Amino acid sequence: MFRGLIAFAALAVIIGAVFTAAAQSDWMLDADASRLSFGSEKNGAVGEVHHFTRIDGVVGADGQFSLTIDLSSVETWADIRNERMLEFLFEVTRYPEAMLTGTVDLTGFDDLAEGASREANLIGTLSLHGLEQELDLFVIVTRLAEDRVLVVPDQLVILNAGDFDFGVGVEKLRELAGLDSISLAVPVSFYLVFER
Repeated sequence: MFRGLIAFAALAVIIGAVFTAAAQSDWMLDADASRLSFGSEKNGAVGEVHHFTRIDGVVGADGQFSLTIDLSSVETWADIRNERMLEFLFEVTRYPEAMLTGTVDLTGFDDLAEGASREANLIGTLSLHGLEQELDLFVIVTRLAEDRVLVVPDQLVILNAGDFDFGVGVEKLRELAGLDSISLAVPVSFYLVFER
């Protein structure tokens, strides 16, 4: 459940990479064609996959990028779990959004051919649950069309919920669900499509 936080970070990094495909104008996230997913593990053996339904992002011609995740849009495929995550984990009344901001070097992406891919290193700051953490991620950017790119992680992204002070919330979720354990390690996956 807390893995949604990790997913936020990964998504922000991806957005930055997508926009590197062209340095002439801003690139906007096509939210309908994109997905930011995160996983959770309970009782040491059961894995579940969740995602956020509302994300937004932009990459400027200067390489500045921002990715915003509406935490209230978490979808875990169980209404009671959604409600508990919003109240006890994300605390959306106090922290409604997660945001990743930073800069990406756009040099060398102007001439990326359609169908071609290139690795990009994204460095940014993830603001989540009132805390900030620096993130350093590698993504693969593929040019789908002249004004459309796809960004995916080069490797699985794993965040630690404890780094964003989610330990108390995770423990509360464990108690409410009657579980033996919920892992603080949160795997994140994403595919982000940007359009110029």
